[in-house]
Amino acid sequence: MFGRARTPTEDTPTPVADRPGAKNRPTPKRSVAEAANRRPLVPDDRKVARTRERDQRRADQARTLESYQTEDQRYLPARDRGPVRRYVRDLVDRRRNVGQYFLPVAFLVLFLTLVPDPTFRVVSAVTMYVVLGVLVLDCLLLARTVKTAVAERFGEEAAQERGLRMYAVMRATQMRRMRRPVAKVGHGQPPRP
Repeated sequence: MFGRARTPTEDTPTPVADRPGAKNRPTPKRSVAEAANRRPLVPDDRKVARTRERDQRRADQARTLESYQTEDQRYLPARDRGPVRRYVRDLVDRRRNVGQYFLPVAFLVLFLTLVPDPTFRVVSAVTMYVVLGVLVLDCLLLARTVKTAVAERFGEEAAQERGLRMYAVMRATQMRRMRRPVAKVGHGQPPRP
């Protein structure tokens, strides 16, 4: 009624040639797509499903622990992936950090507070505050060092990556043998290329 008159050639759809990147098939109806994704909420055999899930979780954990040793990028957690993070790990591992000695010093101070002599208690409290102050200064220096070193090697954009300096500080406050991924650079050695 309204509009232009159609010619018989306009009514027949023209076949669409295969285009790269296109799906080249009609979109399924919603009911068909939902039916394809429908699964039961609870499996038929819960015991087998629980065993299968536990085995899968153990395999994933074993693969992650192995990647901590080998630094396989595919299985590392997202916070440890990439060349920038690897470089930061090497920067932290090559220097002696005050944070790695904090836990043993804290236990020593805790032990000294149990001694009934008030002199030991005062010495332990002062020691704890001094160690905390030196730790904060060391972490600030490390954060600044990491930022400048990453900017030199990877550019200014990489140095602005969110959480990079905190990643370095958290690694520096762990004892060396407890660090994951495992330290691959010895004290005083240059970072890996």
